[in-house]
Amino acid sequence: MAASGSDLHLSDEVWLLVCTYLDALSLIASSQSGIPGLARSALDKSRWTHVVVQPQTQSKSAIRPVVAHLGPHTQSLIVRGNNKHFGKKRPKGAREIVSTAFMQGVKLHCVNLRHLSLEYQTIDIHTGFLKLIPKSVTHFSLEGTHLTNLPMVRTTVISPLFKIYKFVPALEERTLNRAPEGHWDNTALKPHPLQGLLPRNRIRAPRDGRAP
Repeated sequence: MAASGSDLHLSDEVWLLVCTYLDALSLIASSQSGIPGLARSALDKSRWTHVVVQPQTQSKSAIRPVVAHLGPHTQSLIVRGNNKHFGKKRPKGAREIVSTAFMQGVKLHCVNLRHLSLEYQTIDIHTGFLKLIPKSVTHFSLEGTHLTNLPMVRTTVISPLFKIYKFVPALEERTLNRAPEGHWDNTALKPHPLQGLLPRNRIRAPRDGRAP
């Protein structure tokens, strides 16, 4: 006979431990499981401090329910797609999974967000997603992400992230990992994390006061 929810007499501490191994969408599913202890733990704000969203279905609607569980308690957010291929052209089968509405929700609710990572997916530069990054973000990553509608000539002045400092003034570090085929490359921006993305007079010195 299968065990019912009432048969699972585990402490909340155990359920909280179980929930540490779940991503955001699994937490949402667990909150609707009918097992009281698991449901409570899945909705506990401590489980929504460092959030990882990794949808099985690569669509904007798949991650929409996550926004309702984000808030001032959320300090880091990773949205990870399944695009593992780099190239000048849009990878076959690659889809946008982060919608404008999702980013608007993140900016509205995550006022204390420090780390934001949009990984292995496709993002259209023309959607204005830079304006939707919370101003509190200090670490921003586009690891493995394919940017579409890029400028024809890629110089510092017209880099798609050239104005990122204007929208994210607290930014200290960013990751733009691109393949050799003319993609953005972290090594080209040393010694300072923002070198090459910002005009020289807008590059902040590290917080310890040393010059970049």
